[in-house]
Amino acid sequence: MPAKWQTWMPRQIDAWHGSTFVQFSHPAARDGYAWLLDKQWQSEDCTVPDDQQELSELSGLGAELWEIHGPRILRKFPVFEDGKRRNQVCYLLWSEAKRVFESRQKAAHETNLKRAQKSEAARLRRAERTVTVTPSPHTNRDRLKEQVQKLPPPTPPQKKAGGLASVDRQVAQRSAAKLGASQLAASKGNERRKRSGGPVTASVEAGEGKGHGKSGESTSIPTKNVAPSVKQGVRPTKEQNGFDRRHEGFRSEVFAFWRELNKESPECPWGGGDRALAALLSDAPSMTLAEFRRLLHNRAASEINSAAIPSSWLRKLKEYSAGPLDRFGKPFGGGRVL
Repeated sequence: MPAKWQTWMPRQIDAWHGSTFVQFSHPAARDGYAWLLDKQWQSEDCTVPDDQQELSELSGLGAELWEIHGPRILRKFPVFEDGKRRNQVCYLLWSEAKRVFESRQKAAHETNLKRAQKSEAARLRRAERTVTVTPSPHTNRDRLKEQVQKLPPPTPPQKKAGGLASVDRQVAQRSAAKLGASQLAASKGNERRKRSGGPVTASVEAGEGKGHGKSGESTSIPTKNVAPSVKQGVRPTKEQNGFDRRHEGFRSEVFAFWRELNKESPECPWGGGDRALAALLSDAPSMTLAEFRRLLHNRAASEINSAAIPSSWLRKLKEYSAGPLDRFGKPFGGGRVL
């Protein structure tokens, strides 16, 4: 049975259609020559038999046609010194193909062998690095006890010259710690009063002011309100911490405005609305709730998208100060009323 590499044979087409067609003008002779070349290529030693009857059968010509075309075909298959009949060009091509196949097969075998050796070496290295860890019978608490027992005993405090100097220093440190804690509590109280709108107090150490508590104590004294005063007794609209107390009332008006225009979906989408409202109040610090309602009324009477989320138009609400606007943002008369 031919080897795997013998299933394909190279053939030079121009030479085949040139000299071969000239020498074998009859189609039967060309077919017989081609069949013998194929049989020689697939044989074990690249030869054809020397028996005339067997050659006629291998060429497919039969006895009658072999007697006519056989002598001309056998000129292409001479007998060599080893006593075997073969085609010289076919033998050279066969030898080269066999050499290439065997060299590639040998290289593939060496590559597979090296790969197997490398894999085995890596497996052995992993096996050497593997360490069997046995669980310790002791728990973490037992290990901590053992570590504490191994620690050296604490050294007793040494007496220093000067008698009670070290004791005085400890007392002074404790007093300073108490004083710092009282100041921290006073500062936290001030922060809470700022958020709630109450008076702010300041912590004063004893001894710095006259008549403010005993020695070693801290007291809280009321200070002036840090919010800016407004003329004519009007309460300021903005606290020191940056919160505008108009915010809640204006937001309620926006929710009512939304429910009036969108009765089928009364829940107002408020994503980003706080930032937009804060920006509007920052740009208009003197705006009153009545003016804000008038602006919402003018917007409702304009050609707008009633389902637009408030965060997209709150900051631009001052544009409706002159009255309703058309779809191009131009003022126009008339419009619907809330």
